[in-house]
Amino acid sequence: MELKWSMFTSYIPYFFSLLALILLLEQISYLKKKRFLPGPTLVFPFVGNVISLVTNPTSFWDLQSSYAKSTPLGISANYIIGRYILYIYSTDLPQNLRQRPPRRLPPRRPPLRQEALRRTQLNLHVWAGT
Repeated sequence: MELKWSMFTSYIPYFFSLLALILLLEQISYLKKKRFLPGPTLVFPFVGNVISLVTNPTSFWDLQSSYAKSTPLGISANYIIGRYILYIYSTDLPQNLRQRPPRRLPPRRPPLRQEALRRTQLNLHVWAGT
């Protein structure tokens, strides 16, 4: 029995290091998505703010609303059970986003093979004098 336990104790530092790395990556992922938006700076990993949402939902949404009011954008960010959420205070913002004109795409370039063939034909016409 002693032999088995001593075998596992040598891996305990690696386990905790891996756990700390996963927690750090989760926080970095949240902060990269959140960027400059108002909202909680640090959240519980994997669970987020679901505890405060379940225990007192009115207070949770009031807090989200106050975060959103603190910026001219009217948006706040949060993290609930592994999902990044945006809270939009104003009803006008989603309507404005839907009414935005579609983005124009640049014209398509011909495939390289067709481009090379076209250049060859032009060179032949120039060389032939036509």
